[in-house]
Parts: sequence; structure tokens; C-alpha cells
Amino acid sequence: MYGTLLISGSGEVGSAADTKHPTDKGVPPSGQSETQFDAPPQQDLRPQELPPQQGLPQQDLLFFQAFSKAEVQITIPASSFNELCTKLYTEAIQQTHRDLKSRGNTYPEVDILEIWHSIWKTLTQREAVSTTLTAYKLIQVAFLYELSSNPTWPMPKACKTLRTISQGGYSLGIVSNAQFYTPYIFSVLCDESLAALGFDRQALVWSYQLKEAKPSVQLFSSVLSYYHTDKTIYPEEILYVGNDMLNDIHTAASAGCKTALFAGDQRSLRMRKENSLVQSDRADAILTDISQLKHILVLG
Repeated sequence: MYGTLLISGSGEVGSAADTKHPTDKGVPPSGQSETQFDAPPQQDLRPQELPPQQGLPQQDLLFFQAFSKAEVQITIPASSFNELCTKLYTEAIQQTHRDLKSRGNTYPEVDILEIWHSIWKTLTQREAVSTTLTAYKLIQVAFLYELSSNPTWPMPKACKTLRTISQGGYSLGIVSNAQFYTPYIFSVLCDESLAALGFDRQALVWSYQLKEAKPSVQLFSSVLSYYHTDKTIYPEEILYVGNDMLNDIHTAASAGCKTALFAGDQRSLRMRKENSLVQSDRADAILTDISQLKHILVLG
């Protein structure tokens, strides 16, 4: 989704091995809620400027800003708070990766809410915050940090193209390395819910729910089973579009799908030429503009 339907300020979001950014994707297998699929949150969670801390660049205070904007009472200096959060965040992700790998998960994925919960508990124990932890506050802080640290925009023509494809009778699905906030963000940017854009609820797979990330082919299992069983659509009749030769093209092709490499955003395009797994891989189509999908699918 990132790098194909969404332009990410960091170039790409979702690598399960990345511990530098809290969008390192992953939530517990709790199932998808109605509100998560059907509508974005009503509160405006766009980050706003906070008064600058003397002598400290704003980009170095992202943790402090997120907690402050969420009206969490911080009891230590901003720089110390940000340094502590950065350390706790990195350690929590690394530990989660180790735990999942020890259970045989080759491509571990974190649940970012679990990471934030761990951070908050430690901050409370160390008396760095005095605000009581609630589910709402936890989600709010996670949203605020993501929106300020990794601004995103819809890929040009993406929303309109999705509407056209859906109206043309095609079923839309997503298999993405993503966090709980990803569908919300995309819905807000397109000004429509995923359902209104034509996405099939049963064909949405988010890595955070499985604690596993692409290039694991397991992410495709449930959606391919759904299409086969409920719609009599076989893998070779499915076109998977992605910007990463390993995570998207190689993995989808291994699952039996047709593939299209989206090369319209150079910052997020991942050719992975050094990876032996993709040396002989070729996408079935290459897109430089997402609207070219309409022509591939013979929709004008």
C-alpha cells in the first residue's frame, strides 16, 4: 500500500526489520473491527505545531510532541523524554522481533500498539509521565507520532483509479505491511472509507494482525482462499500491484498471482537487484502511473 497507493514521507513504510521508525508494522491477531474498515476516526488527529523547546530542533522531539499534543503530562525535560522514548521504542521492537523469530517466524511483524503500550508502562514506572494510560490515549499518541514522523499523501490518481476499477466490476483487495492506522489514513486522504472505494472486507490483509510481514507468502493465504472459495477466482486471475520486487512481485508471483510493478514513485521503488531471490523475476506489467491500471484491465 505504501509506495503504491500512498506516498510516504520516509520513502517506504513497513519493513519488519526497521527499528528506526514506529511504522515497523504489526498488531495482535485480534480480528478487524467494523469501525476500522468502514470509517476513519472522527477526531482531527493532524499534528499541530507545539512551542519550540529552546536549543532543540523540532524534528528531534517527535515523541515529546506526540505525547504533549495528546495532553499527556510529562514530568521530565523534553530532550530526556525523547531520548528515553527512542531507546524504549527501539528495544521493544528488537525484542519483539527476537521473540517472534524464536517461534519460527522468519519475517516478524510488530504490533505498534503493543510497542506503544510497553513504552507507556515503562514511562509510568519511571515517573516520566503522570497521565493514566487509556486505550484512547494510546491510539491517539500512536496516530500523532505516525502523522508527524511520516507524513503521507495519496498517490496521484490513485483514489479515482480505484473507484473506476471498482465500478468496472472488479473486486479490490489489499495485502500490505501495515499498521492499524494505515486504513484510517488512506480513507481520510481519499475522503472515503475502504468499503466505499470498493474494497472487499474479506480481501484485506494487514501484516500487523498476523505478526508476519511480506515477503512471507503466508500473507496471501487467506485472501487467495477467500477468492477461490467464495468467488471462484483463481490466483492466476488476480493482478497484484506493488512497488517492491521482493516483498510484492516475487511474493505474489510465488503465490501464483499475476503481477504489476509500480515504478511511479522513485523514492519507494525497490528493485532489490542484490537479492538472489528476485534475479530471475519479471513483473507481468510495469506501471509508471497508477491510472495505467485502467488500460491493463480494459476500462478505458
